Formats: sequence, C-alpha cells, structure tokens
Amino acid sequence: MPAKDQQQAFMGYCDFANKAKIAIGGSPEGGIHSVEQEKNRTNNGVNISYWYIKTQQGQLVFRLKIIFENQQLKINDH
Repeated sequence: MPAKDQQQAFMGYCDFANKAKIAIGGSPEGGIHSVEQEKNRTNNGVNISYWYIKTQQGQLVFRLKIIFENQQLKINDH
C-alpha cells in the first residue's frame, strides 16, 4: 500500500475514532472529564496516534496507542 494511501486510511480511522469518542461522551456526568488526542506522530515512519482519557481530577484512566503499520491497524492499551 503506498504511503499516501496508508496515511489516508490512518487519518480516516482517527476521524472515525473521534466521532466514536463524541458518541460515547466526554462529559463530567459520565465520570470522564477529558479525552485528549495526540496524532500525526511518527516513529521510524510509522503513523502513531495516542488517546488519553482522564478523570475530573486529571488522573489518567486509560491510554490507547494506535499504530498503522504493514497495512494493519494495531491498538495497544496501557
């Protein structure tokens, strides 16, 4: 898969994930204060997106590391 197609697929996934985040809500009523994203990072040419979910007190609850590599989407939670 050409690099441009990989990037478009990755960005499409990021857009989908963002819409999913909005659908599940990032509201204080749900116990989640913020859902932050850091995307368009690369590691040795591999696209990486990090997602951080935090409580109202700022405590990190969940982190996702999303990688698009070798024509596959890989998701790690930490």
